[in-house]
Amino acid sequence: MAAGSAQQAMLAVNISHGLWPRPSALGTAVPAGIYFFYFQERRHAIILHQEALTLDLIKHAAQRRVVHD
Repeated sequence: MAAGSAQQAMLAVNISHGLWPRPSALGTAVPAGIYFFYFQERRHAIILHQEALTLDLIKHAAQRRVVHD
């Protein structure tokens, strides 16, 4: 019976050692996910702004008449 309880105690220690990385992994993964989505949305906003500026530039350039000598 002593051998069985020793194995259970060793199993409990190994399980507890395996669970320690989980809080630190969550502490890293959650902020990383937040930053990822923040910067993804920021990048998308910058791209849309650049597209709007480019379309305005093309529209203004198309309205100008080029005079050749």
